[in-house]
Amino acid sequence: MVKKRGSCARFGFKKLGSKKAQITIFIILGIIILFTFLFVLFLNRQLQEGQLTKNQEETISRVFEKDALRSYMENCLRENLIGGLKLWLAQGTIWQSQGGNQIFLPGINGREVVGTNISYALLRSEIDPENKYPCPRRENSLSPDFCRYTFPNLTFLFGEKNFWLPTNNLQIYLQPKLERCLSDFLQSKSSAGIEIISSPPQVKIKLENQGLQINVDYPLKWKVGEEEFSQLNNFDFFYLSALKPFLESAVLRPLDSDRQFLDFAYTQETLQQGRFNFASERKFGSCSGDTLPYLCTRQISGETYRQLGITLYKNVIEGDTLLEFVPGISLGPGLESSTFKILRQNRPPVLSYLSRCPGEDYDFLFVPDNEENINLEFSAQALDPDEEETLIFSWSTLSGEENFVESNNFILPLPSDAAVGDIFTFIITVSDGYLSDWQEVRVKIGDEILC
Repeated sequence: MVKKRGSCARFGFKKLGSKKAQITIFIILGIIILFTFLFVLFLNRQLQEGQLTKNQEETISRVFEKDALRSYMENCLRENLIGGLKLWLAQGTIWQSQGGNQIFLPGINGREVVGTNISYALLRSEIDPENKYPCPRRENSLSPDFCRYTFPNLTFLFGEKNFWLPTNNLQIYLQPKLERCLSDFLQSKSSAGIEIISSPPQVKIKLENQGLQINVDYPLKWKVGEEEFSQLNNFDFFYLSALKPFLESAVLRPLDSDRQFLDFAYTQETLQQGRFNFASERKFGSCSGDTLPYLCTRQISGETYRQLGITLYKNVIEGDTLLEFVPGISLGPGLESSTFKILRQNRPPVLSYLSRCPGEDYDFLFVPDNEENINLEFSAQALDPDEEETLIFSWSTLSGEENFVESNNFILPLPSDAAVGDIFTFIITVSDGYLSDWQEVRVKIGDEILC
């Protein structure tokens, strides 16, 4: 009996030991399998990351392949530059609605001509009150409402310049177009795992004698996972063009002269000759004569104008003047048939101050020849800054109707009972058919000339 129990006890202990060994083996196998699985995952991830890195490197290599991006951007720039220049030449500007920097204000900074909104390159000066024209606008001015201008007087300007070179306008026009081109290029080259961030290209344009020098900076930034990379890219581009000498000879210098000299004629003959004569109240180097007014001469770019074969065509539209310049050569690649158009806003004619021995309360001292003839006879002097040859003269009393005269010679009837010391007021007006200048001439009856 004792042996049986001992035998059973020994058998029981052996069974218990076997189970523990099995558990230990299973645990060891499980750990091995787990580590094997993790190792396989690690290798797989390393392979995937290696493949991704390779793809990323290939993508970045494609994006920054030598000359690929530059070539793409240059083509984009060339195409849009020519488009912008065509717009600018056809209108004198690029309007904000077209991607430029000016809002079109009809009648203020331009007008529509046959479906095209053309810019005013020269604006008339808005004077308040109107009869102060052409005196400059000054705050708290003590001068009378009527501007006591007498031709010639080189201190006056006739109009306000509203014309600028195309560089700034083109920069604003080109920037969003280049940004769109850059974005399209990068999207076509990128792949999964790379986030490419492009900043807006910065465009700088300088107008030179031989063409337009253009510099474009386009910084790039990209992310691979959590890591960021950046690179500043730039390129220079030169567009061959005769635009600068064209504008200087046809527009810039003549436009300045048109503002400064009332007797300047903006015509094809003047531009071809390359010089013009003007009257001056003071004498300097290019002036001749011994009495007022002196006759002077000024040079403009006639030789360049002739070399470029430019022809000026003018068309008057409700007082405004359309100036169209047709070059004899192409202004640049893609501009072979382009002409340049601007408008000159109508400016009123200028009436010189009518006076004789003026006093504090009168402008014109009149001494009748005899008691029977007390008609006041005089000639008015007026010039139109827009080369208008036919001016309309008229006169009226403060309460009477307007009387037109055939020329600038006036005969004003005075009352038969007019006596020495009496003052009568007449309104003398000159018009180009659209705008006018006038003076309320205060006539005083005197018995002798005191000046």
